[in-house]
Amino acid sequence: MTRVRTAACVLGALLVPASAIAQYEPSPLDQEHRAVFRELVEINTSPDGGQVAPAARAVAAHLSAAGYPTSDVEVLGPSESCQNVVATLRGRASGATPVLLLAHLDVVAAGRAEWEHDPYVLREENGWFVGRGTLDNKAGASLLVANMMRWKREGFVPARDVITVLTCDEETDATGGI
Repeated sequence: MTRVRTAACVLGALLVPASAIAQYEPSPLDQEHRAVFRELVEINTSPDGGQVAPAARAVAAHLSAAGYPTSDVEVLGPSESCQNVVATLRGRASGATPVLLLAHLDVVAAGRAEWEHDPYVLREENGWFVGRGTLDNKAGASLLVANMMRWKREGFVPARDVITVLTCDEETDATGGI
């Protein structure tokens, strides 16, 4: 049975015309997510780059623009260079245990000589995103931010608070983040 399913999936993929794949147009929500993703990848948040705090402030600005009050978006940390973002989408039951969504903004340093192109410029090549942090973890962080923005704009009120935390130092000693 597994072979039959695999064959059906392969056959189905082969029958999709290439023109259908090439005609994909990102939705406005996808475009908004990609803009946040691009912005985060293009901020050098490696220990050498020292730009975690500007990335945290950029995230806070996006959330504020989406309608979060300043009391629900905090940028804080142990030093000016290590700043975290804590954003809360208020739920209906204020006393209920909140849901925590967690990612990190910092990345491992990227030696320019090891990259064909600038690692802090997001590129799309053959359907893949290329740039420092695209997998670890700016894709995850940008998805959390984009969803928090969407939920606020659409007036979504969850059963309990949803708290997103984006930390500053997962890739170093982790003393200033969570």
